[in-house]
Amino acid sequence: MTTLNICPLITPSTTDCINFEIYSGAKDMDRLPGEPDLGAVSNTVIRLLRPVPRHVNHIIYFDNFYTNIPLVHYLTNEGIYCLGTVQRNRLGKSCKLPEKREIMKSNVPRGTYHENVASHEGLELSATSWKDNKQANIQISCPRVVKEYNAHMGGVDLMDSFIGRYRIRIKSRKWTTRLFYHLLDMTVINAWVLYKKVNTRKGKLQKNIMKLADFRTELADTLCRYQSHSKNKRGRPSTNSQQDNTVPSKKPRTGAQVLPPTDVRSDCIGHEKIFMESRNKCKFSNCRKLTSWFCKKCKVSLCDNKNNRCFALFHA
Repeated sequence: MTTLNICPLITPSTTDCINFEIYSGAKDMDRLPGEPDLGAVSNTVIRLLRPVPRHVNHIIYFDNFYTNIPLVHYLTNEGIYCLGTVQRNRLGKSCKLPEKREIMKSNVPRGTYHENVASHEGLELSATSWKDNKQANIQISCPRVVKEYNAHMGGVDLMDSFIGRYRIRIKSRKWTTRLFYHLLDMTVINAWVLYKKVNTRKGKLQKNIMKLADFRTELADTLCRYQSHSKNKRGRPSTNSQQDNTVPSKKPRTGAQVLPPTDVRSDCIGHEKIFMESRNKCKFSNCRKLTSWFCKKCKVSLCDNKNNRCFALFHA
């Protein structure tokens, strides 16, 4: 699978995958009107950038596998800025940046950099060469363009890292099955990233925002509790449908009641009230009165009388 993270000026911690392409071998892909043919690699970038709005100051970052002058020229004319590492031989024979063997000499100190600006078909391009390849605890100067690249590059690697932490581990020899679970993992990561963005903008403290493991656990709990109440159900009618609002044949375990996720509480689906023979403490906040009413879906005891409307408030 060939994936490319595209994002505006944001930190990698909030980068989400907005487009991807499944590699199925080298072949010609259909180009839209106005799209140039810049080769297989550059054409992949152009296809992945189709959903990105033009002329709104978006910036795309890529590594030296994708960077070349024709691609940079096309994207800039489309109103998409770009920044990436590049092989020197892709800058043309007239490139005035020093050769690698020259800049790697021992008499050239770490932190040395050279920047050249050139014009290509009316477009100004800047190329910077910076020496930094040895581990040492010393302070060296760093060009701003390198800082920008290091701050925003790595979205694809970050996505792969998140997926690898809690990957769905179901083995299968079918590539379609493996691909399905990979896309499912990617969808969960995107949902988590959006969840963090929304809560951060609402001013929620970072310590109160769920970590990835907690988010996946709550998501699984929510999906497991989901019940469809479609009236036109296929198959034979369930015998349990005749026992609604009656005392269940088997008493549920009420000794260890755990509050369900918020999405389950407020989905307005399947929250049936059941009368229990025994009485348990109400699980609504600030209410610990004994009650015989029990939510069939949430698996918690809740008051429901003229003085305490905990059942309705809990699911609001």
